[in-house]
Amino acid sequence: MSKDILEEALEITKGARNEDYGDCKVEFDRVAAIWSIIFEKEITPNQAALAMIALKITRQMNAHKRDNWVDIAGYARVGNIIND
Repeated sequence: MSKDILEEALEITKGARNEDYGDCKVEFDRVAAIWSIIFEKEITPNQAALAMIALKITRQMNAHKRDNWVDIAGYARVGNIIND
C-alpha cells in the first residue's frame, strides 16, 4: 500500500524539496518578485502558492495522477508556512 499523500507531502516539504530548493519563504518571495515583473503588477508569495495549486488542479483535470494530489497538499503546506 502506498504512503498517504499528506504524509508524503509533509516529508517532501520538510526534507527533499527544502534541501534541493532552500527555504520556501525565500523561494516564494523570489517567484512572486519575478511574476510581478512579468505580469507588471504586484504578485504576493501567497498568490504564487495559490497559482501553483491551480496548475496542479488543471493537470489533474487532464490526467489523474497521484503526484498531483501530493503536490497540491505540499503547496498548501508551503502556502501556510509562507503566511506565518
